[in-house]
Amino acid sequence: MSFNYTPPSATGTGGLEYKGTFDASTGLPDLSNAEQGDLYVISVAGTIYGQTWAVGDHLLINEDMGGTITNSKIDKVDNTDAVTSVNGLVGAVVLSGDDIAADHTAVNYTATNANIDGHLAGIDSQLGAAAPVDSVNGQTGVVNIYADDSTLNIAGSGLTISGTGASSTLNADVTSVNGATGAVSLGLDDLNDVTLGTTTNGDVLTYNSGVWESSAAPGGFLTAVVDDTTPQLGGPLDTNGQSITSASNANVTIDPDGTGDISTGADIIPDADFSYTIGDEDFRFHSFGTLNGAVRFKAKNDSGGTMTRGQVVYIKGISGTVPTVDLARANAAATMPAFGLVWSATANDQAEVQIVTFGQLEDANTSTLTPVNSTLYVSAATAGALTVTAPTGETNFIQNIGRVLRVDGSAGVIRVGGAGRSNATPNLDTDNIFIGNASNQAVTKAISTIELDEFSNTTSGFIKNVVEDTTPQLGGNIDTNSKEIVSVSNADIVIAPNGTGSLVVKDEKSLKFNESSNTYSVAVKAPNTLTASYSLTLPVDDGTTSQLLSTDGNGVLSWADALLVAQNLADLNNVATARDNLGVDARPTYQSVSSSPVTGAINYHYSVDTSGGAITINLPAISGLSTGQRIYIKLKTAGNDLTLTPDSTAPDFIDGQSSYVLDVQHSALTLVVGAGSNWEII
Repeated sequence: MSFNYTPPSATGTGGLEYKGTFDASTGLPDLSNAEQGDLYVISVAGTIYGQTWAVGDHLLINEDMGGTITNSKIDKVDNTDAVTSVNGLVGAVVLSGDDIAADHTAVNYTATNANIDGHLAGIDSQLGAAAPVDSVNGQTGVVNIYADDSTLNIAGSGLTISGTGASSTLNADVTSVNGATGAVSLGLDDLNDVTLGTTTNGDVLTYNSGVWESSAAPGGFLTAVVDDTTPQLGGPLDTNGQSITSASNANVTIDPDGTGDISTGADIIPDADFSYTIGDEDFRFHSFGTLNGAVRFKAKNDSGGTMTRGQVVYIKGISGTVPTVDLARANAAATMPAFGLVWSATANDQAEVQIVTFGQLEDANTSTLTPVNSTLYVSAATAGALTVTAPTGETNFIQNIGRVLRVDGSAGVIRVGGAGRSNATPNLDTDNIFIGNASNQAVTKAISTIELDEFSNTTSGFIKNVVEDTTPQLGGNIDTNSKEIVSVSNADIVIAPNGTGSLVVKDEKSLKFNESSNTYSVAVKAPNTLTASYSLTLPVDDGTTSQLLSTDGNGVLSWADALLVAQNLADLNNVATARDNLGVDARPTYQSVSSSPVTGAINYHYSVDTSGGAITINLPAISGLSTGQRIYIKLKTAGNDLTLTPDSTAPDFIDGQSSYVLDVQHSALTLVVGAGSNWEII
């Protein structure tokens, strides 16, 4: 190595000064304060300060940095191309051909010397008898071969490169191929438009601006189909006899996009009989599509004869897992209901036969089934036949099995439906009705043979007599027809108008009692008690003018003088006199109370026991009472409250309160009807 360097001027700071190594990848050590003449040797290659540095290069500072690095103050001395020896020789070396080793392993010559001169002599010797190349791939002259110009056998490996890209006008003999003569073997890197560089296994050739270059395979290439997460077919997929399967019980999903359909050009069959279903309990088909064909099942002909297309059959039994069928007939219960029509052209006895249960049956003889669109029934006249007339008579079954769509002797079309069930209700003869039997089935019976009590045994809505109607109502006026309304076993006859209704005798008619007795009693249910009732015995005569009915205290009524009654009522202070003269007991009625609620009444004394729970006494409405009338209350026990509640209609109050509570044992009070709607406590 040598380089010229001009030392600094007389005014500089000095000559070269070696400072050690410099890392061109990190910029260390820092050169901010380097001085003119500082010299560094590059220890780590890198690009910095506007230059690319190799190991062994020298970095020279040509001017003081002064605290800031300036690229123009840095010189580079390139030492990477320094020769240390030539072919193993040092010093002043002069080479000749004999000093350079040659590779003479080619099979077309043998050389005794290993040097260049001997090698070349061997080549001359071998080529002396060889004819020159006349053409290359049919081309003459100076030929440059490109990858697309010819079909070449590369190094005997069998690789063939094809192309027809020659465009030069070739009119001279070929004297060399890429500078070589004789038997020439070319590699890819011998071609002008191929640059291989350093290659490794798996590299590929790519075309770049007129040159083929080797490069690593791009990441987009697949090592397996599974690596392509969005694969697309470029043409129909040929399974080549293989299956599309899944592993680990995974589903195989075929999912057309949007409104796309799944099409098939052949039958879809399972790989095992009775093994698979379409849809399941969790995932059902919303629509199965349009069914233009027929739904069929396989059966076995067990009729004892030949079956033909269009005959109607019933399921007779089972043979293994295959049902057996025979011809249906509407007048034979054992052959009904029908389950479909024969689809097979013919089927001998005990042979397989296809039965259509739903859909379209074509190529049938429908010449007798007119007119078009007629409903088809199982015939009662001929086994296996169809008819457009429903069978008549109660002994015949009725089953609508389909409709005729085309009438023709051989190309008729039948739409099959209604398989598996005949009418639950059979035909009905004149003047007969259906009635349920003990098996809950409809049977026929003539109306003339039905007794009324049969209705009561079969339908809860019918009754045998009036006593069975627990809530009878009249639809019109009742005419006793000179009969009596009587009771048995000393039972009462009760007439009870609802609510405020009354028992009315219209048109001023008399209410008469049995004239055979001198005693006429009227039993009265007391409205102000829970259980009490009493009887009034009427007088036997009509009385006289100005008389009133009065009671003796035991329910016996008699006539009393009205003037005497008025006189005694005027003397209200003399209660005893009034009681004696009028027969009126002025004492309140005593009633024990231990359950709730109680409807209170005027002139009652209530003795209340609350040991069983709280008691409520509902007071009568003041609007129907007279001022001064009284109710008496006594609380016998303690522990639960006694609540007095006035009527809410007006509303009423107790001394201005909406209710009043007694809760002290032995406490008592008297309620008096006061002014307005107010009970007064005294």
